[in-house]
Amino acid sequence: MHYYATGVAKTKNYLDAAFRSSRTDEAYLFVEKEYVLLNYAPDSTNDSVVNGPLFIFDGFVSLGETAFAEVRVDCAFGVEGKDEVFIFSGALGYARGLDAAFELSSTEACIFRGKYCAQTNHIEKRLIQICFITDAFPCLKDTVLASDIGAAFRSHRDSEAYLFKGPQYALLKYSGATSLAGGVKEIAPNWPSLKGFVPRENFGLDKPP
Repeated sequence: MHYYATGVAKTKNYLDAAFRSSRTDEAYLFVEKEYVLLNYAPDSTNDSVVNGPLFIFDGFVSLGETAFAEVRVDCAFGVEGKDEVFIFSGALGYARGLDAAFELSSTEACIFRGKYCAQTNHIEKRLIQICFITDAFPCLKDTVLASDIGAAFRSHRDSEAYLFKGPQYALLKYSGATSLAGGVKEIAPNWPSLKGFVPRENFGLDKPP
């Protein structure tokens, strides 16, 4: 648990980043310096924590001697078909603080920042396009997910991704006409295994837990 100045004491932290595992129906979810590996059990509330919560430097040994282990992961997306992942942190100056991302294919990803999203080819290191989130995904218009998305990961099902912001989330279907399966929902009743992991509460320097 981290300790902060009074100005941010008692604020609640929700998901900062996520990426899907190479194992079916599993994803890594990050809050501050910790993460869990979750079996997200599509179409049910039978999700379960496979491993964690763990500190990043304990679970990802290759990051243990890097600055990524000492600051939070703000954005991440996997590489389809490979045990590889791109990770970003605004605290390290990378990409001016990206919000969230998920892979669209083995070569392309959708990256969110503010009210914009970018489609990129990470193999060719090429920007394909930038547009408003609501232009790329019209179903997000007039929802909390129209800007400042907190975390995202691609489902193991075709053309589906989970989007998170604060205490809410949605399952995005993006093949053809985009849609939200069941609309925007609360995390707490639908992801019961995350109780105790989100939200996390900050404490002021003068008021330790």
